Amino acid sequence: MTDNDLPPSYPACFEGPQQFDGWRDSARRVREESNPCDDCTAEYAARMRDEGRCDREYVQERFVINKRKKRIGVVA
Repeated sequence: MTDNDLPPSYPACFEGPQQFDGWRDSARRVREESNPCDDCTAEYAARMRDEGRCDREYVQERFVINKRKKRIGVVA
């Protein structure tokens, strides 16, 4: 397996891992479930789409911070 076969350590819409690490650290402090797309502006998203750097579906699945476990149970 090569490095090209590994999933990215940060979304392509970020300039690099340091920028993503800063966002992730802030998101962790908030303690609410979030992903980078939650904080993305419409203008930035459009630019990233134009540059081929927006993969919203992948990012929303792969880069969730403070992910809540789904509870399965009986509702009375």
